[in-house]
Amino acid sequence: MLKQPGPTLHKTTRTEITSRFGDAKLVLDETPKAISPFGGLASFISFLGQIGFARQVPQPLPFAEPTSNNAIPLAHCLTAFLLSVVVGAQRFAHCEWRRADRVLHALLGLERFPSDDTIRNFFLRFWVTNRSEGALELWRDYNGRACVEQRIEELKHDLAADGFCLQPFLATEAAFLAVLFTFNLLSLYQHQTTPDAPYRQPETLRVAVFLCGAVQGVRGRDVVIKLSAAWADCANTNRWWTRR
Repeated sequence: MLKQPGPTLHKTTRTEITSRFGDAKLVLDETPKAISPFGGLASFISFLGQIGFARQVPQPLPFAEPTSNNAIPLAHCLTAFLLSVVVGAQRFAHCEWRRADRVLHALLGLERFPSDDTIRNFFLRFWVTNRSEGALELWRDYNGRACVEQRIEELKHDLAADGFCLQPFLATEAAFLAVLFTFNLLSLYQHQTTPDAPYRQPETLRVAVFLCGAVQGVRGRDVVIKLSAAWADCANTNRWWTRR
């Protein structure tokens, strides 16, 4: 049941509702502050800073930066794709969801988050060279990895490695390799931040660590990202800044 506000209320719209169970009265309100469901990514983004991610990523890219003043840097496009995969994107179109997440933009230091079309165009520029070893050597390589089948399942079900498809085969291959790169970053992240803890699959990290409400505010001249201590186990899993 909705109770519409009267004409004398302040500019922010207030709507009173009744909870479905218990008949508690709740007020729906608005806030001008930026809010994100993925405040827990602050831990992962801090890890990227520790390994020099922003400095190293542009170096191996095989093509020059676009010359247009309105163009988004290539490293920003790749980073936007990686973070979208981490939080659950399964198609290129899902990357568009993060464009409204201004908390994530602040954590990354991005003025603009690339659109899904911009990210597609980024991968359309790639040419991928396959490994040239013989079949027996490749078999020995993969056979020596005890958990390879389990990791393939995680890539498919947790990170949707088979979901980012483009018409050119080599562009799809490049996107697939970027998902593999994301998986390796998550593995390295776990090894460095919680070396004594058991391995956690990407989906477990997403739910237990990265999924955490956050609100953006200001303290003096500093932009402040406040993580929600009331969001499940967020208060415990994300106190990484106190352990550094």
